[in-house]
Amino acid sequence: MSVDLLYADETYKIRGAIFAVYRQLGPGHREAICEEALKIAFGKRDVTFRDQVTFDVLYEGIKVGAYRPDLLCYDKIILELKSLEKLIPINYAQTLSYLRVTNLQLALLVNFGALDVQIERRILTQAAQRGEPPERNKPYPGGLEYLPCPELIWAIGNCIKRVHFTLGPGFMFQVYENALQVEMKIQGLRIQPIKHLYVKFDDQIVGRDRVHLIVVEDKILVAPITVNQIESLHLKIHRKQMDRLGLKVGLVVNFHDIAPKTRVVRADR
Repeated sequence: MSVDLLYADETYKIRGAIFAVYRQLGPGHREAICEEALKIAFGKRDVTFRDQVTFDVLYEGIKVGAYRPDLLCYDKIILELKSLEKLIPINYAQTLSYLRVTNLQLALLVNFGALDVQIERRILTQAAQRGEPPERNKPYPGGLEYLPCPELIWAIGNCIKRVHFTLGPGFMFQVYENALQVEMKIQGLRIQPIKHLYVKFDDQIVGRDRVHLIVVEDKILVAPITVNQIESLHLKIHRKQMDRLGLKVGLVVNFHDIAPKTRVVRADR
């Protein structure tokens, strides 16, 4: 069977249900509404499916989080549902990430929000076409001397790139936080995870914040996040966290996009 026709009979039924839902509902509905309608349509077409299925996300054989597809059909086809004006490259990249972590062969990316319903097929072999991961412990080549701790920032950046290359975009920030800790340890960096920070006012403790931070070599505070883009607010929050820990340099790392984005935060700026 051609790869293009992978699970042809099953996807034919799934597509029929998707078109039936879109014909009745049209665009403009939340993903959750489209999902509930799809479940009804699947039931009428004998499409077997499960929701709330959990897959472990592994990094170097260590569990770093979980992934739950919107729907899993026939126990082998991932359905990722969107309600957007149009699909953008990050949506496709995320779908490939999900194939890699589940090792399933086929995913359907379905967008109910456009002028016409969109059904995009992605297969595991596409997810594997990526080249080689960044080399571990690659020597510092120079060129970052304008930054504080340039060699350490380079080493952390190498860990960030390797984590993002391996997992891809599309997961909760805690997944990247955990994977980054694993990779930093592999590359010989000394780290201290920070889960809580006490808040003081006039030298009195008024509470504590739950945080997701990593102190690297007692010098740099790293904050993994997943947002559309790093804003000034994220940098201001991070600078305050650095101050509370007595650190002068920080990195805010956004794993959301096709490539990771990192901003250096300095206490003196």
